[in-house]
Amino acid sequence: IFLFFEFLVYGKKIHHSIIALSPFQPEVTRLYLARVGLMANAMAKGQLVIAAILGVLEALVLAVCFGSWDYFVLMSVAFTFFNLIPLGAGIVAYPLIVIGMVLGAFWPGIIALVLISIVSNLESFLRPKFIPKSITLTNGLTMLSAFAGIALFGLLGVVYGPIIMIIIVTSIQMYLEYYDTLPKVKAKPTKQ
Repeated sequence: IFLFFEFLVYGKKIHHSIIALSPFQPEVTRLYLARVGLMANAMAKGQLVIAAILGVLEALVLAVCFGSWDYFVLMSVAFTFFNLIPLGAGIVAYPLIVIGMVLGAFWPGIIALVLISIVSNLESFLRPKFIPKSITLTNGLTMLSAFAGIALFGLLGVVYGPIIMIIIVTSIQMYLEYYDTLPKVKAKPTKQ
């Protein structure tokens, strides 16, 4: 939190220091910092909006099917948080539905299972609307970065992990675009 505060207060000074200390050309460093900033910002905001939409819809399904309107806000907040991690709110929603089915609400539970499955799959339709395709990480990299972030930083690692992965991916892309000047190995023709 202190580091985040420092970047907010001294952001311009840090930005100029990074450009001055970078061994790369200043134009490339500025382009790199701008690209990383845009990617991290869009990924974090887009993921938060998608998680909130899915969390509210999943809480709405459970509230309608089981009549649990007293817990609607709590479920919305919890499901939004769980939708930030790659496995989503299914970690909590499916066990709740099964418990409801065992306690006597069998048919509402079946309806809730179908609707929660549909809502969970809405992410693939919402993602292109909120996160540009050039910014998105693959599912494997997203899972790896989220779980590694949680392991390293705790709950805030859900946000930090993907941002660090975006920095790594952007660094590799920038290298390939601007500094891949090594000669390529050419295959020699074989004598016949």
